Amino acid sequence: MNKTIVEEINPLSRKENNMIRSKDIIVDKCILGENEELRLTKVSPDYEYEGDKKTERLLGYKYECVSEEMGFEQLTVKIPGSQLIESPKSRKGFPVKFQDLELGISVTVNGRFANIRLVGTAVGVKAIEKPSGTKINMRQGTSSAQ
Repeated sequence: MNKTIVEEINPLSRKENNMIRSKDIIVDKCILGENEELRLTKVSPDYEYEGDKKTERLLGYKYECVSEEMGFEQLTVKIPGSQLIESPKSRKGFPVKFQDLELGISVTVNGRFANIRLVGTAVGVKAIEKPSGTKINMRQGTSSAQ
């Protein structure tokens, strides 16, 4: 199946030297498969940074996931506010679906090498199958167990 990966590049965000910034690239959600299901593997706090220095200001939480549709490619989805789902107890994680998910890429350069990762933002998340022993925060309109 042929899938479109890059959905759009914002032409107004280019700098004077006509360079494209990685945060200007929007990735089409079709790469996640028909139901946009991801497997949650870890949840951790997302703190604000000033330059390279981490502050104590909590912005929200990072939901580390893998996409089975993409050969277990890893991606991080950030959601502002309170933690909605606990980290899975098992390394296998469990399936989730994000509300209003937007995907992009993150590029980290280390010397001659660049690491390109799929990243996302969302407003909510819900477990598709609630595993035993996992608590889900029922914040209205953003998270619920089926």
